[in-house]
This record gives sequence, C-alpha cells and structure tokens, in this order.
Amino acid sequence: MDINKLITFTTLAATGSYTETAGDLFLTQSTVSKHILALEKELDTILFNRSNRQVTLTPAGELLLPHAQQLVGDYRQMLTAVREFKEHKALELNVGTIPTLSHYEGFVLLSKFHALHPEIALHIQEYEAKPLLTALRAGSADVIFLRAFPDENLDLESTASESDSSVIVLPKTHPLAAKEVLTLQNIKDEQLLVLGNSSRLFEPIMRRFTAAGIKPQLAYQGKRIDMIMDMMVSGMGIAIMMQKSVNLDDYPSLVVRQMAQPIMSKVCFARRSSVGNPAMELFWRFLQDQDTPLRP
Repeated sequence: MDINKLITFTTLAATGSYTETAGDLFLTQSTVSKHILALEKELDTILFNRSNRQVTLTPAGELLLPHAQQLVGDYRQMLTAVREFKEHKALELNVGTIPTLSHYEGFVLLSKFHALHPEIALHIQEYEAKPLLTALRAGSADVIFLRAFPDENLDLESTASESDSSVIVLPKTHPLAAKEVLTLQNIKDEQLLVLGNSSRLFEPIMRRFTAAGIKPQLAYQGKRIDMIMDMMVSGMGIAIMMQKSVNLDDYPSLVVRQMAQPIMSKVCFARRSSVGNPAMELFWRFLQDQDTPLRP
C-alpha cells in the first residue's frame, strides 16, 4: 500500500475539501482524486460520501481512519529518526590511522582540529597498513592517515604530507654502531628484525635487498615496533625502520644510523574523493588551510 495515498486520505478526512487537501499536500485536485480512487479500489470499498459539497467519511472510511493515522504517524516518525541519524552522522569523523600516528605532525593536526571543533565526534581507529586502505574503501573510515611510497598509485586524494626515510636501528654496543651510514652489504649477515607483510614497509625493504642480490636474514617479522625494540635491547638483531616512527626515549641502549640510499616515503591524510560528509569536508579544509607547513 502506497503511504502517499494514506497521507492523502487522512488529510482529506481532516479538511473535508479536495481543494484544501491539494493545497496542503502541494498536489493538484486531480492527483488527490486519483489517490482516493486508487485507495478505494485497492480496499474494494467507498471511503468518502461525495453527494454533498462537504466531503465526509463513510462508515468504512471512519473504520480505516485511525489505522491510517497510525501508519502515517509511524511513517513520519521514521523519517524524523532517519533525518536525525543522518544529521548526527554528519557530525562524526571516523579517522583510520597507522599505529605510529603520534610520532607525526598528523597527530598534532588532529588534536588541533578536535580543540577547534568539539561539536564533531572524532573517532580514531588504529589499523595495520594494508587493512587501513580496506577500511577507507569499505567506508569504515572517512579519512585515513597512511604511509605512501613514491612508486605507488593509490588513486586517493591526499593532503598534509610530510616526508620520512628508512634508518637502521641497533644496539650501541654493536660493532656497526661505529659507522654513521650503513649499506645493505654492511648488514647482509645480521639478524634482521622488521615489521611483517601487514606493514607496507615490508615489500619495499625486500625489493631493495633483492635488487642488491642479497637474501636478508629475517629473524622477526611482526606487527609491533615495541617488540622489535625490546628484541634489539636483548641483542637479538638489528632493525630497518622509518626514522620518524622511532622513539628512543625508553631505549637509551639503542642508536639510529642513516641508511645509504634510504627508502623514502611520505605520511599524509587521504580520502577517496572530494565528496564526503560535512565533518570530513570541514576537516579537509582545515588541513588545507594550515598556515604552517608540515616539517620536511
């Protein structure tokens, strides 16, 4: 049953006038008449007396009226609930991010945006690098903070980027710690601790070794940087990591050394297209309007 016909029926029952009903519903009198005739045909009964100038309900119409009013009321409540839900969702921003967000200027920008717009509910979800892209494409995240490499085409719109490069992290007591710059040849026989295949850094590292004709000695492939750091403290190997993701405050026995021909990347905010909910659009304009550029 078409809800519009029930709306026309309840309105006509209230006004008693085709002309007034047409005006209230922004319809023509002909459309009002068609709605009522179609409803009467569907129910196989006459709903209105049309013999007088004033349109009145028949006994069947009076029987139908409270049921129709209930259905129309429920329908309008449903529309209100959906509208309020959409308005509420418009004030939510779902941000997906790599685990090391706090090491980058992106974290500062998120914090500043949150302070400027407390009316927007900010939801931040941490993902491994590859599931992060899946979350964006599936709509679980409105915008993501990710690492991208120069040879990639992710088909995403990005902004607020800063560069980052790979380094080698090792214990201060390691013989190679005396060198300021290390090559792949220097570390080819070392036990290597790296973030695994769920990290988008793993494949560029492996490609670099393959190009050099070296088979790396992989002692650990995991998801947690803190695990790698603890393993290095225990003398279980050395690591290739992105420089800005390394924080040695809690690891004074480790040092960072530059990598010859480092793997370059950028970290940035990205989205699928220029169309989004109002909260995402506001955040995107905020990122693009920052007066102070991100550090190189």
